[in-house]
Amino acid sequence: MAELPTLATLADLQASRVAYDDDSIALVMLERASAAIRDAAGTTITRATSTIRFATERSMMVELPVKIVTQIHQVLLNGEPVTDYRHIAGGLWLTRLWHETGATPGVIEVTLTHGLPTVPADIISLTCSLAAAGLAAAAGGYDPGRGITYERIGDYQYGKANGASELLDPFQLPDATRKALRKRFSGTRPYVIGSHR
Repeated sequence: MAELPTLATLADLQASRVAYDDDSIALVMLERASAAIRDAAGTTITRATSTIRFATERSMMVELPVKIVTQIHQVLLNGEPVTDYRHIAGGLWLTRLWHETGATPGVIEVTLTHGLPTVPADIISLTCSLAAAGLAAAAGGYDPGRGITYERIGDYQYGKANGASELLDPFQLPDATRKALRKRFSGTRPYVIGSHR
């Protein structure tokens, strides 16, 4: 399976004025940042061919758990090919129910091409920011103030996040960012079991 490209490049890092000495370390940080963002999004974001697997629903229309689908290559229901479906509005429609009988739902497996042909500017920026934090941490200087929740100048004081809201890793994304990425790029559930360019 071919590796997915990073969501930002060394040229993007340079355009963002991120200083680094070693291209190989910078590439590792871009790979880690890209992996963290894709994990949060629940999908590849960029164009890829993936196989996804999910349980059937007792309905004629089932929602695909990825967005931006450009082509469906194969659909299997409990391992058997299905050809009488239509791809409509982010889902698969049948003239009969996908899950007709029995207490145990069946399994739909779909191989499809999905994702954007180019990376959006805000995702490039997020990738560069995470990579920059990783580069700073690798150099022993990571302290961008990500844990500060409030700061006051008069009678100086500040508060830091702790517990579940504390970010301990430069590649850890806040919950709000993770939710926004999932809502933007995925369906309700991530089921990608294999992707390639």
